[in-house]
Amino acid sequence: MSGGDRVPFVGGARGLALALVSVAGLGLFALFVNEHYPIEEWLFFRYATYAFYSLFFAAACLAAGLFSLRLCRVGLPALERVVVAFSLGVFQFELSMFLLGVVQAYNTVTFYLLPAAFL
Repeated sequence: MSGGDRVPFVGGARGLALALVSVAGLGLFALFVNEHYPIEEWLFFRYATYAFYSLFFAAACLAAGLFSLRLCRVGLPALERVVVAFSLGVFQFELSMFLLGVVQAYNTVTFYLLPAAFL
């Protein structure tokens, strides 16, 4: 075995040990910090939830708009297709919300089910 060759297991063991030490350090940090400011009260989790729902809404609008453009057989360059599809999807979502509001169908199920239907 020449000096340039490395044993793959040694690198894997080193990476595994580094991962275990990192997880243990994160656990100790969480225990220490939790005494001063409980982790359940961190705003990170609330903001991460908001970011997830925003991405869910954006993906639903984009999917609905791309579907509509495909039905209309509109040929656009890729970037223009994404921009037009997203704006068309937002319009469709707002129109759907208006129609659901007319029949007084606003509720928690609508909040989750309408974007899921658009996807």
